[in-house]
Amino acid sequence: MCRHLGYLGPARSVGDVLTAGTSSLMQQSWAPRDMRGGGTVNADGFGAAWWTDDGVGHYRNPMPIWTDPAVTDALTSVRSTAVVAAIRSATVGMPVDRSSSDSQEPGEALAGLVRDVDAAAPGSRLNLLLSDGRTLWATAVHHALSVRVDGASAVVASEPTDDDADWRSVPDRSIVTAAAGSLDITPLDR
Repeated sequence: MCRHLGYLGPARSVGDVLTAGTSSLMQQSWAPRDMRGGGTVNADGFGAAWWTDDGVGHYRNPMPIWTDPAVTDALTSVRSTAVVAAIRSATVGMPVDRSSSDSQEPGEALAGLVRDVDAAAPGSRLNLLLSDGRTLWATAVHHALSVRVDGASAVVASEPTDDDADWRSVPDRSIVTAAAGSLDITPLDR
C-alpha cells in the first residue's frame, strides 16, 4: 500500500517535508510503523507536488525515494506552504513508471469515488489524498491514516511522521477535510 503525506503551513522546503521526523515519508518507504493489510517496502517510485505563487510544481521518479539525491539536494531549495507527496508500492500487474493519476473534485466527490470502488472491490485499501494548496482532503478505508492540525498548519499522513503526541488517528471508513486551524473527520458511510 502506498504511503501519503500532505502538508499545509508555514513555508518550508519540500525536501524537509519528505525527510523530517523519526518516521518521515522517506523512512516509511522502507520501514513503516503502521502498515495495515501487509507489505513493508514502498520502493516503486515517489512523487511530490507543491504550490507557489507561480503555480504548482511537481517531481516524480519511478525509483525508490531513498535512491534519489534530488530529495536531499534540489528539493531542499524549493520552499512551499503546501506539499502533497506519496511513495508507491505497486499493485501486482500495474506498471512502475512516471504515469500520473486522475484527480477528482474535493469532498463528496472523493467520498463518492471511494464508495464506488469499495463496492466494486470490497476490502480494497483506499487511502486517497487530494489538495488545492489550501485544504487537504483524505480518505481512510482499510488502512492507517493520521492527522495533526494546529492554528498554523495541517498534516495528513499514512502514519505520524514523528513522536509528537498531537497526532490523531483517523477511524477506518472516514473522510478528512483539514486546513490550518480546521479539521473535520466524517464517517464515509453517513
